[in-house]
This record gives sequence, structure tokens and C-alpha cells, in this order.
Amino acid sequence: MKKCDAYQRCMARSIAPLLAATFFGLLGLLLFTAPNAACAEGEIGSTAYVRATNLILRKQAKAKAPPITQIKQDEAVTVLDYKGEWVYVAYKKHKGYVKGEFLSAKPPSAPAPAPAAAGKQAAEVAATRSASLRLGDRGEAVRELQRLLIQAGYALNADGVFGKATQDALLSFQKKRGLTADGLAGTRTMNELRAGAEAARAPAPADEAPARPPGSALRAGDRGEAVCELQRLLAGAGYGVAADGVFGAHTEKAVIAFQKKSGLAADGLAGKQTLAMLRSPSAGASAPKVELLGWWNGGSGAFPVGARATVVDVRTGIRFTVKRWGGINHADVEPVTKDDTAAMKRAYGGAWSWDRRPIWVLVNGRAIAASMNGMPHMGQSIAGNNFGGHFCIHMKDSRLHAGNRADAEHVAAINEAYSKRGNFK
Repeated sequence: MKKCDAYQRCMARSIAPLLAATFFGLLGLLLFTAPNAACAEGEIGSTAYVRATNLILRKQAKAKAPPITQIKQDEAVTVLDYKGEWVYVAYKKHKGYVKGEFLSAKPPSAPAPAPAAAGKQAAEVAATRSASLRLGDRGEAVRELQRLLIQAGYALNADGVFGKATQDALLSFQKKRGLTADGLAGTRTMNELRAGAEAARAPAPADEAPARPPGSALRAGDRGEAVCELQRLLAGAGYGVAADGVFGAHTEKAVIAFQKKSGLAADGLAGKQTLAMLRSPSAGASAPKVELLGWWNGGSGAFPVGARATVVDVRTGIRFTVKRWGGINHADVEPVTKDDTAAMKRAYGGAWSWDRRPIWVLVNGRAIAASMNGMPHMGQSIAGNNFGGHFCIHMKDSRLHAGNRADAEHVAAINEAYSKRGNFK
């Protein structure tokens, strides 16, 4: 019995230090290797970088709080505090809340410098490659590249993130222009893109302009007040065309759609007969009937990404043109021009608001009952439209991105738009 007691005391003396070491080791592990949520997100007073296009700084930690200002992608903010998913930050002279998911502790990446000890030719090639935009890059330079590719006819979102879609568009452009198809946006590729954009914007020189007599058909490439009038007529007939005075691909597509619907030769030329039909009462009579179209049952496809539409505010009759730039559960859209932004703001009584309003969306010859909010937020692809973000359009059965749920106010506005379909002209 004494031997057993002695043995147990001996074992206890041997195990006790081991248990103590284990306990304090685990305690140290918890204290020093498992930081709290704030440390994991960034310590108070640390610098964070914006990872979204035009991130809105708000007065309170909620999505509907009044905006203070917008912070551009890759700009730095100082972390002051945390409140759930929101971060209280300092930006220049402002302080407010932003969503934590759009901040990163990692600074924007910079291109690697060219090797110093390379031969002259190798160094030049390396410098060119290091200065090139490539897959994974972010920032304003990427956004410019994306805008140039959009102007060249590629369906992209100018979100400032060089992803797979941007790379595919770039490769396609390089192949078409006979450039090295490496997916890198270097000096030569950017110059080609800029030259194409300038050529598209500039009017044809007088000695190269088509020799057409006055009153001849308007066609792709034409510009001016006559084109503006054509575009206004098309918008009035239910086709989503911005009256910007440039006869581009969207205008030509709308002309062809109208011609087919009216039994005219679908040549895309707005001649006397086409213009007469657009001006006649039959153009209004041929306006489509308003549909209660489900988002998941053809609505998203009827208004695809990149398409333009005319929005008619049901209560005021105010019209403006928008372009869909994204959205999965509903359409994320932007006013196309400054005039469109001004018209939308008039529909909201002169002040932006999250209030839902009933609208009719006129796109590709169809009229769809829908709802919109009136608050610029988050990303955008169109510069110079005085909007500073995008807004949301909902159709039947569409859902919010946050929470993947239906919104009762949008549903009510959609039903109002459909119930007043007899007012659509």
C-alpha cells in the first residue's frame, strides 16, 4: 500500500509540470496567436485600402444612411472603429462608415521593376512587360483599359479589376489588330485602343465624308441634331436609345427592330419612310403592351448586360435612358448621359432617395412593369454622367443582392406599374 502511495506521489510530481506547461502553452497560444476580430480586420489606427469603385462613406452604419462622400478604388483610409460589418474610418477631412468587405489591409500592387543587369534589348522587353496591365491588376489604369475595350465593342464592366473577362476581350482585340496576343495591355495595345476610340469620336473629314445629298437617309456614323431627333422618336416608340446625337450600334439596332416591326425594309437606314412612320400616330399605336414579366422567366434576358433601355416614371411620365452594367438578382443600371441623370433626379423631386418608384422599362420593343430606387451607390462604368454609381431596377420575382430576398416595397411598386399599364402611351 505504501509503495502504491509513493508511486502515485512520484507520478503526480512528474505529470504536474507537464500539465502546467500544457495549460500555459495553450493559454499563450490563445492570447498571442488568436487575435480578436478587430485585429484580424485591421488594428485601430491602421491604414486600409478601398477595393471597390466609388465606395460610399455614410453617416451611420446602415445601407440607407445619408452619403457623405465617395472614395475611389485603391485610396487609403484610417480605421477608427468597428460596428458589426461596418468600419468607422477617416478619409481626408471626413469621418464615416463603410462596409468592411470593401477594405483591404494590403496596399495596391505595383508593377515589378525591370531587371537592372539585363542586356539592352532584354531590359526594354522586361520594362515593357512590367509596365503592362495584366490579369489580377486593379485600379484606375485597368478601368481606363476596360472603357476603351467597351468602346471597341466588348461587353465588360469597367470595375477596375483585370479579370478573365477583361483578358479574353483584350486577347480578342489583339488578334483582330494583328498584335501579339499575350493578354498584356502594353504601350502598343493601349495606343491601338486609344486610336480606335478617337477615330470613333471624331467626325469624318470633309474630303472623306460620304457624298450624300441633303435629306438622305441617316446611317451608322452620322452625328448631329437630325440623329438626336431620330433617337428621341425611337425612345418614344419604346426603344432604349439615348439622344446623344451619335448614330452608333445601339441606334442602328433600334432602327432595324422598328423597321421589322413596321414591315419596312430592315436595312438600318433611317430614310424618309422610316422617319415618317416614327413620326406618325402608328408609331405610338405600335408601342408594346406592358408586361408583368418575371425576372427569372425572361426578364433578365430581355434586358441583358450592356443593353440600353428607356425608363418611364409611371407617376410623372418623365423618361430617361439607362444602360445595364451588371446585377444577378436584379438589374444594376446607370443613366447614360448627364441629361438622363437630370431627368431621373426630377422624377425624384430633385433629391436622391432609396424610395421605390413604379416604372416601365422599354427595351428592344418591349415594355415591362418594374420598380427602381433613386440612390447612386457602389460601382459604375459610365464616366461623366453626373451620377457617381448605379441604381437598381427590379422586375417581378427579382430579389435583393443582400439577403437574396424579395423586397416588399419593390413588389408594391411593380404591381402599381402594371395596374396603371393603361396609361402607357
